[in-house]
Amino acid sequence: MTETAVKPKIEVTSFTEAHCAAVAEFFRKVWDPRATEESVRSGRHATIQSNPFQPGQEVPTILFLQNGIVLGYVSSIPVSLWNGGEEQPAFWVKGLMVLPEHRSGPVGYYLLQELLKRTPLALSLTVAPATRRLFQSLGFRELGMLTNHLRLLHPAAVARRLNLEQLGAGRLPNWLLKSMAAAQQIGLASAGAVAGCVVLNGFSVVRSRSTHGLEISFPEVWPDAAELNALWAQMRGSVLCGVVRDSRYLPWRYDISPSGKYSIAAARQRGKLVGLAVVRRPGEESDPRLNGIRVAVISEVLCVHFRPELLCAVLRSADILGAQSNADAILCSTSSDALRSAMRRAGFLRVPENLYFLWRASDAARRLSPELTNWWLTRGDMNADEVF
Repeated sequence: MTETAVKPKIEVTSFTEAHCAAVAEFFRKVWDPRATEESVRSGRHATIQSNPFQPGQEVPTILFLQNGIVLGYVSSIPVSLWNGGEEQPAFWVKGLMVLPEHRSGPVGYYLLQELLKRTPLALSLTVAPATRRLFQSLGFRELGMLTNHLRLLHPAAVARRLNLEQLGAGRLPNWLLKSMAAAQQIGLASAGAVAGCVVLNGFSVVRSRSTHGLEISFPEVWPDAAELNALWAQMRGSVLCGVVRDSRYLPWRYDISPSGKYSIAAARQRGKLVGLAVVRRPGEESDPRLNGIRVAVISEVLCVHFRPELLCAVLRSADILGAQSNADAILCSTSSDALRSAMRRAGFLRVPENLYFLWRASDAARRLSPELTNWWLTRGDMNADEVF
């Protein structure tokens, strides 16, 4: 007698309370070996309760299960998106992950397809070519790459440890990569980096405009809601597309408490809040390709009407926060021409980019700019600053 093959039971479904144990097992395999059913349940409840844009509602999260075992997972981050004239609900696609042995199959496709049924306006910042291809196959529009800019606080330390090849700087000529390696071996890279930064800093001071009456502070609590909302209200007039960065979003997204990972610098003129920078401190464990270089990240920048002198001053205030966290360098990523120009004035160096922006909208939500420079995007969006 021949045995009848039993087809596996496949489910592509929303994450519910009943799935906590299975999700904990998945998390232990791919992210956190300490994950438990209780920690997953607590995290889920906290996400629901803290959601400022849909209070008390589930955050769209999809599971792919085979015989009750989670093979794939994808979640989202709810935000409000400003389209130049009004706000509309949107979601960053976050945490797309498939077990390694199933990555050559359709699991990722079905996960994302199901998520998009619940997210009429979906956004993504991604690096991996395979993920970009998957997103594009489901109708995402790729607008281009955010530019990366680095300010060196300890140039000698960075020059000693920097490995351009490991960081994927493949567009640089081979002779330059070899020359850099040779200079590191004999100590010339450190000396050259220090000298270069002295010149760059002097040049940035000359180019910086006057900021008479500007006061910079480093508060340990967020400014009050009225100040944050007023700052965003003035800034949004210069923004065609971007996440609404107001009193609902900022304190929810960035924890500046003593146990949090972020610090802020606030700029005031005649007592009025006119600029803000959010800096993520270097993590204890960062990307191995950094070879021990401690990188702080400017996760967020807000500024009244993108005034160049204010943007430059806010960026330079991040130096102090970086120094307080023993950072060797500060990274800032952006889609904005205004912010790029300010970073040149503030002594930042442009480095190879790696972060692509994509979006997908239903017919009812298509009033969005197709030009990347019309968007205000930073490393803090979609939690893309976490790798540092």
